[in-house]
Amino acid sequence: MDCFRDPRRENRGSVKIVTTNPDRGRNRSQLVGALAVAVLSALSWFAWFGWDTEYDLSPDGLDRTGPYQVWQGVGCAVCLLLVLVGAVVLRGVRPSFAAAGTTVGFTLGFTVSAAIISDDGLFVIGSVLAFLGAAACSALVAFGAQRFAGRGRVAPGP
Repeated sequence: MDCFRDPRRENRGSVKIVTTNPDRGRNRSQLVGALAVAVLSALSWFAWFGWDTEYDLSPDGLDRTGPYQVWQGVGCAVCLLLVLVGAVVLRGVRPSFAAAGTTVGFTLGFTVSAAIISDDGLFVIGSVLAFLGAAACSALVAFGAQRFAGRGRVAPGP
């Protein structure tokens, strides 16, 4: 049996030989999982940060802070952790796919928001930094979650 032949054209008498790629469905489900993680990560950005665009002035009017508060960052980080760990541990999304989805979704959310309010074009630098930070953090969390979740598994015996 030649696995490189087109299974749709393979026909020998009344018996039809079909060769399939068992990973084809799994790869598709991994891409769907990564896409879901990306969408949820972008929504997390917009839910926690997308609406807050005003800077705050100190009472003496000398210091400008913001536009984001600490509680927004903590809330967004918790949401991203739940999405990422849930995808890897509960849904079986590969850590590399889940981390890529988180990175792309979060960076896209940041870039869209920053581009809208930016007057000087420096949002591009912020986007690169957001991408690098999200990639590093999400990879550490995703692979750590997979390793931690796999500790309780017992190797199959003979």
